[in-house]
Amino acid sequence: MTGCRSGLGLTGKQRIVTEDNNGGWLAAPLPAGELAEIDTSVAHPARVYDYWLGGKDNFAADREAGDRVLAATPGLRDRVRANRGFLARRYNERVSTPQTLRTRAEVSRFFERLDLVPPGLVYVHSWRPGPDDIVPPNGVSAYGGVARKP
Repeated sequence: MTGCRSGLGLTGKQRIVTEDNNGGWLAAPLPAGELAEIDTSVAHPARVYDYWLGGKDNFAADREAGDRVLAATPGLRDRVRANRGFLARRYNERVSTPQTLRTRAEVSRFFERLDLVPPGLVYVHSWRPGPDDIVPPNGVSAYGGVARKP
């Protein structure tokens, strides 16, 4: 790091940014317990990409910027989606355990001749061994269970 300066964030809180060796300003890690500030009025490349893919994690500024790029680049959205499909296929070819979508009935076959522990075979994000555990609102739709030999 070649330097350090202070700056005011969106909420008027002071935050520290550091200068990297290339002369760019990078946000320093936040102290434990502090939440990062996100300026939803400024487009972010990852959220624009999410918008092009039809995702839900984007804001008006991201959609506006994405639409301007799409207007100047006909067919870009199709190419972005084709690229995502290619990456998913390539990932599945490379992982040691290929990803296979299965129905609840197909997953339940793995538990034949075993005693399922409550709550049984459920969505992974819904299975909570402790009463104080938090279930994420947009959990992964994958089935799971715990069983023991009878």
